[in-house]
Amino acid sequence: MNILTFWQRYHSAERSFSDVQLPKADFCHANLSGLDFTHSDLSASSFIWADVSGAVLVDANLQDTIAIWLQGLWTDLTEADVRRADWSCANLTAANLAQSNFAKAKLSGATLCEISAQDANFSNAQFLGVWAKGADFSSACLYKTDWATAQLTEAQLAVADISWSNLSQVIGIKANFTSANLAGCNLSFADFTDACFREADLTITNCQNACLKGANLQNADLRGANLTNANLAGADLTGANLQNTNLANALCTNVLGIPSGETVAPSLMTGLGRRSATWKSYIKNQAF
Repeated sequence: MNILTFWQRYHSAERSFSDVQLPKADFCHANLSGLDFTHSDLSASSFIWADVSGAVLVDANLQDTIAIWLQGLWTDLTEADVRRADWSCANLTAANLAQSNFAKAKLSGATLCEISAQDANFSNAQFLGVWAKGADFSSACLYKTDWATAQLTEAQLAVADISWSNLSQVIGIKANFTSANLAGCNLSFADFTDACFREADLTITNCQNACLKGANLQNADLRGANLTNANLAGADLTGANLQNTNLANALCTNVLGIPSGETVAPSLMTGLGRRSATWKSYIKNQAF
């Protein structure tokens, strides 16, 4: 099908376009809401300022598309291939992105509130400044993604692979990172108040100046993490692994579940002149 045939069928009120081949099509400013593009090839097409709200794009080929300022509320993108696409500033509120592939995609400035993106692949994608409150990224691959200044309040990221990503200055209040892999991540200056990191991998993370007030860090792996100047007030560290963790100048008032016997790296704890010390002795030397 060519683009002219598509528009003729569209204007005759047809709404089902599954399995069509329309690569490099120009849909700029088009109203495609509610259309069915299941299994269709729309690769390298332009959707700038287009409206695909409520459209069905299940298993569609959307590789290399440009969809800046796209409106895609409640759109079904299950298993869609959106690799290398530029969807910056798109509004995908409540869209279904489960098992989709957004590897190396640009989503900076996008609105991703309440999306369902379980088991999706976003490796090496850009999420700078996204608004993703309440989004569900459970079990998603988010390896080497950039989330700087993003809004992730109450987002679900349980069992997600977020390793080696940038979450600097992220707002992740009450976010759920249970059993997530955050190894090597930059969490500096982020706000994770009341967030859950239970059994998460936080090895060698940069958590300098991060706010983890009231966070659940039960059984979290914090080996080699840098928590310099972090706020851990009221956090629960029951069973956490703090081997070689840097807690210099960290605020540790009312910390729960002190894992007695954990060894902290030499010379990394404020107020202690010894070569090594236990977490228990570190707490004992703090002013509460």
